[in-house]
Amino acid sequence: MNNVVATPNGLGYLTCHDNLTLVDLLNFKNVSQDKIHVVMKYLISCDGPLLWRLGDELLFSKNGDNNSYTSSIWINSIDWNCLNSCEVTETRRQFRKLVQERNKLNTDITIKYQ
Repeated sequence: MNNVVATPNGLGYLTCHDNLTLVDLLNFKNVSQDKIHVVMKYLISCDGPLLWRLGDELLFSKNGDNNSYTSSIWINSIDWNCLNSCEVTETRRQFRKLVQERNKLNTDITIKYQ
């Protein structure tokens, strides 16, 4: 994951919009998905503003589509039924905890996550 660079004057992010999701990126880089928590912790600990793609904390995948701008709506749509998955519930719990920890340390930027 050498692509991540964040400074107080920059924007920290791993995935964005039409590109690969975090799950797809880990698969592409041959990194096991159980490392997703380590990657999220790394991103949350970066200085400055952050951007994360809605669905990364839900383990959302676009089946490896790295440019989904012209893909079907089904590739870009989140299946909200995944919220009942134990794996997704645990990932969201850990992500929420990381956000809370970051907010305690950084009073300039507050992240809201439900």
